[in-house]
Amino acid sequence: MRRLDSPQGQEWWSRADIRTCSVQITYGGSTPAVRGRLSAGALRLHVDQPPSSIRRGDATAQAREVAEQVVALLRRRTGLGPHPLFTSED
Repeated sequence: MRRLDSPQGQEWWSRADIRTCSVQITYGGSTPAVRGRLSAGALRLHVDQPPSSIRRGDATAQAREVAEQVVALLRRRTGLGPHPLFTSED
């Protein structure tokens, strides 16, 4: 998430015209899902992951995957272009 807080990330985010963004991650669903709701200048994102998605010894890669899912949803909800510090955005 440091990439979102970086100067490049802040410049990218400033084009969205959204005041706040909150991200909630839960590990209890049966299938992975990312969803969001935009209301009154606030974007609320929910990332659901099955408990089996928690991999031992590979927390960095898993955190990167979740961050990429968040950025992809941010792009879909806001119309932003690619984030300058993320490379695998579809």
